[in-house]
Amino acid sequence: MATRTSPKPADAAARPAPRAVLPPFPARDFVVPTLILLGLSAAELITAAWDARVGLPAHALLLGLLITLGARTSDSAKRELFWTLTLAPVIRIASLCLPLGGLPLLSWYPLIGVPIFAAAFVTARRLGYTRAQIGLTLKPEQLPLHLAFTALGCVLGLGEYLIFRPAPLAEHFTLAAIWQPALTLLIFTGFEEELIFRGLMQRAALRALGRWGLVYVSGVFAVLHIGYLSVLDLVFVFLVGLLFSVIALRTRSLLGVTLAHGAINTGLFLIYPYLAPVFLGSGYADLVPLPEPVMRPPP
Repeated sequence: MATRTSPKPADAAARPAPRAVLPPFPARDFVVPTLILLGLSAAELITAAWDARVGLPAHALLLGLLITLGARTSDSAKRELFWTLTLAPVIRIASLCLPLGGLPLLSWYPLIGVPIFAAAFVTARRLGYTRAQIGLTLKPEQLPLHLAFTALGCVLGLGEYLIFRPAPLAEHFTLAAIWQPALTLLIFTGFEEELIFRGLMQRAALRALGRWGLVYVSGVFAVLHIGYLSVLDLVFVFLVGLLFSVIALRTRSLLGVTLAHGAINTGLFLIYPYLAPVFLGSGYADLVPLPEPVMRPPP
């Protein structure tokens, strides 16, 4: 039996359809994620500025807490957020636990990166994320745009170099000396971190926190750079992370941000330590002495 419908006003067809509005998120939904971010910040600060032997159990405690929170909640969005956030303490625990002291610094990246990659892919599989959902896809027509983000990364890398001026990771500034370290940085900092932060963690944060998820993930990304002990660098990394989050969200692919991230670190550790004093003047190198290479690879 057909149902009778009431007639529509004459001007109903002329009215535009209402715009979709993201559902509001009560303030209480941000309490636990905020406390987690503060806990991660404290663990990183303890590790970098006080004693890594104290920072390690702090990260382990945070990891256990996140696993428990994810297991006990009935909200699937919160579970995804908690379990993707476990990758943040996993990054630091892996960098602190592996006995790498006698090995060349560049070999640390793959040795630490492989178990972190494994943790990321296990997390994605456990949460049922598809390749498309975490940005492991590419539209051919977007390829020129993604390649152009490499130039953006070169500019951003110079900006970060001017902040704290690390020592070069390569002994000589030649193509033969830098191509392999550059590839290592592209895979084990560029792709690995974008997979974790703009792939897994960003998807979970958008589901749990709405549009503020982009800001939250950028905060987590910045916090894992506390080891440089530079407030200016923290602000810079947060803004870069937020920019990368927007790019990944708009393009629905990790390729562009991976290339940009790899270009930042390649410039920061392999190119600008040699070129900056040449182009900015000999006095520039004397303003702040170049520090020794970091004792563990940055995130």
